[in-house]
Amino acid sequence: MSESAESNRLRKRSVAVSEGSKAEDSVAANSTDSFGEKSRSDSGPESRAVGGEGWFLGCMLVLLVVSGLAFAGYERRPLVVSDRAPMDRFSAVRAKEKVVKLADEIGQRTFASPENAVAADWVWSEVNRLVALGEEHGFKIEIERWRASGSFNMLFFGSNTVFVYHDVENIALKICGLDDCSEGPFSMVNSHFDSALGSPGGSDAGGMVGVMLEVLSNLIHRGEKLAHPTIFLFNGAEEPFCIAAHAFLSHPWWQKVAAFINLEASGAGGNNLLFRMTPGHNWLGRVYQRAVQVPFVFSGAQDVFERKLVPSDTDYIMWSDMGNIPGYDFANYRHGAVYHTARDTSGRCTNSFLQDMGESTLDLITELTNSLEFEEDHSDIDVSNPKLIMFDLLRLFTVVMDERIANAVYAVVGVLLLRVLSFSNDRKASFRCFLGMLLGLILPVVAAAALGLGVGSVSKLSWYSRTWLVLPLYAAPSMLTTVWLMWLVTPRDGYTFDTGLQALALMYMVITAVFAVFRLRMSYMGASYALGALLGTAKLRGAYSVQMKFLIAMVPIVILGFPVSAASVETFAGVFGRAGVTVKEDAVMAALVSFLFSIHFSIPIGCLTLKGWRSLKGLTVVLTLVFVSALVWALAQDLPYTSEYPKRLILNEVRFLEDGGERSRIFVTPADSYRTEDLPIWPTDGSITESNSGEHLFGKVGSSVFDLFLPKAATMLGGTTLVLNDTQHIGKDSPKYANLKVHSDDKSGETRKLSISIDVPGCALVVYRIRPRIKSWSLPVEVVPEGDQNIFRTFFANGSKPFRFDFEVEDKSAKINVDVLGITHGDSRTVAEHVRPKLPDW
Repeated sequence: MSESAESNRLRKRSVAVSEGSKAEDSVAANSTDSFGEKSRSDSGPESRAVGGEGWFLGCMLVLLVVSGLAFAGYERRPLVVSDRAPMDRFSAVRAKEKVVKLADEIGQRTFASPENAVAADWVWSEVNRLVALGEEHGFKIEIERWRASGSFNMLFFGSNTVFVYHDVENIALKICGLDDCSEGPFSMVNSHFDSALGSPGGSDAGGMVGVMLEVLSNLIHRGEKLAHPTIFLFNGAEEPFCIAAHAFLSHPWWQKVAAFINLEASGAGGNNLLFRMTPGHNWLGRVYQRAVQVPFVFSGAQDVFERKLVPSDTDYIMWSDMGNIPGYDFANYRHGAVYHTARDTSGRCTNSFLQDMGESTLDLITELTNSLEFEEDHSDIDVSNPKLIMFDLLRLFTVVMDERIANAVYAVVGVLLLRVLSFSNDRKASFRCFLGMLLGLILPVVAAAALGLGVGSVSKLSWYSRTWLVLPLYAAPSMLTTVWLMWLVTPRDGYTFDTGLQALALMYMVITAVFAVFRLRMSYMGASYALGALLGTAKLRGAYSVQMKFLIAMVPIVILGFPVSAASVETFAGVFGRAGVTVKEDAVMAALVSFLFSIHFSIPIGCLTLKGWRSLKGLTVVLTLVFVSALVWALAQDLPYTSEYPKRLILNEVRFLEDGGERSRIFVTPADSYRTEDLPIWPTDGSITESNSGEHLFGKVGSSVFDLFLPKAATMLGGTTLVLNDTQHIGKDSPKYANLKVHSDDKSGETRKLSISIDVPGCALVVYRIRPRIKSWSLPVEVVPEGDQNIFRTFFANGSKPFRFDFEVEDKSAKINVDVLGITHGDSRTVAEHVRPKLPDW
């Protein structure tokens, strides 16, 4: 070989080596994006650069670790303090002693019942004990116990409803601060000592009463007076739609209340959630941020309540909406199946929840009453001010920002996204992937709702007593649909993981924009997710760069989204399960789970599977097996209720007056159901019928499954309808149940003026309706609701005087009907003893 040929051969070898080195550098630089583009069989150096065949499992391991961290934060609560701790520290054990007294020893404490009076006497004795304790420590404390009557009107389940109450009892204690006790402003902590029908009220709200008494004791033993007086209000009638809270609006102390804290429960155990504050008063959020050491707050929950998506309310509406005073609303939500049932015992009111709520209340009332913001005049604040966005991170600290700052942050993230897309070489692939994500979000939700309808038509509420079942039953097929839609729509040639992350950021920013337009406080979540996806597009090198990118993208999604998703499922599982009388509850639950899972897990995982056929195939097999197994399990359940997850039934003994005689029938009504259809649930001889169910209840009844509300005996009086026309016929009097009388009917003027009265023995709730439209009335309610009929819910305490009501009708020739729709007697023991012998031996 000549020297020239040898030299030429060496130069070619050098060029080959150089090109090979450049190729290896190129592979290393793009290994995080290509997923082994050169070798589609997932083999070779490029494949090994992204983790070989285990890269997908590695990403799932990353997701598991991050989810575990989020779960640990979600379950983080203060350590329970024993009863041997110093008296200036909040002790859940000491508070629990009060819960045992109210829930176990006194028991059910419905408004105006004998047990309610016993509970009031016990609370009064505890309050007096604290007064003596306060005097020993140099505190001046004032206490009051009084009864009040009043009325208000509102739209109640779609009907113009007037609430009238008589002799409602309240107990209030005012612990004076550094200022004179008569000088404002006052802060206030409120809860109620009555319980729901058929429930001993362990958590709702015996636990809250125990917390308030212990917090009072802590404040006294600390020996440091707060800057301003603080009121602790124990009201005796929250369950009959907050009537005792309304009664306090007319008390002299209320006039100087500047802020309040309302304590509630909608389940048993779990976290103490701040789920709403008075709009416009953003200073409340800053006080909470400084005060609470283990925060748990999600301002998006206020969006849900403002849109009436949860069919319940608290005393908060009286203070904030009617009283125009700013404040906080706290509650738990876990184990919603025991809410308003006989299962709401002291044993289910956990010490960890009491400690969580107690420490939060003690820290917050101290910071609130001593804060400079509290002393300012907030009467002219516009509730349309920028909304406040609040959330906690792993219960470690609270993030607070108003709407304007949040929108500015969203704009910055949006600009960053546009810049990333502008420098991208695969914008077309990103937009195609974005389209796949939208389809992978919308269509699975629709499909899940259809699946819920199908499953619910065969086995209703199969997930009620097994909430975990919603994941394999609805989340698994939703993920399967999402990843396959993304696979079919997204072009796979030239697809990189960065392409998927860019599309993911774009999808989250679109959701953020929609939420921001509607001024939803949860809009921060989408922007945070988008920022995480954009940070994940950073160029990384190394064997585990894909896992690192996935970790960066998923941290904000899981950390922020896991608590919200878990709390949403826990809350609505209880709500839908309690109310479930149609298959729509299954459809809504399925759609909710699908939406939450698609946003937080399915779509990000779909980005991984787009360039990994093996991972997609394996994921499909696993999800299919999981779904089929869950479906078989769900369809095999013929009854969703258990002793821990009961269906509440109300037993009404209905008595009809006909031709001077009387006959009775017992009606079984599923609680939380507002349907009007009357369908039987089991063959009977006609003496027991089901009403307002909408559907059968599986043809089975068991004493360990159903909570029977024996104390509720509604007396429907067919003979007590007043028909007021020219002949003025008055229905049959029935003094035994209710006496409805006309005292005057004046047609001499331009309008027709009438005066009627209702009298009932004992304590009761009377529901009646007046038609046609009323022009004015004698009630101290400023505005008469519009409409051709008004429904009145009048509450009588034992010994109340007859209720007299004057009203004026503009159309003198109109036929006027006064219909008694129902009377619920409050003497629960007498009713139970009367009804029990008439029931089958279930």
